[in-house]
Amino acid sequence: MIFAVLDTNVLISAALAHNKYSIPYSVFRGVVERRFVPLVDDNIVREYWEVFSRPKF
Repeated sequence: MIFAVLDTNVLISAALAHNKYSIPYSVFRGVVERRFVPLVDDNIVREYWEVFSRPKF
């Protein structure tokens, strides 16, 4: 099992990916498929929330 901290930029890139074979999308898919275990704390969750709450998203 691989533990990973997912940077906000990776999540944004995965969400906006037009290419399903891009690295960010592959990493996100790995989390969904439980090949990676995301490590988060309150600060990371707060950053995710702040970034994904922006009007352009």
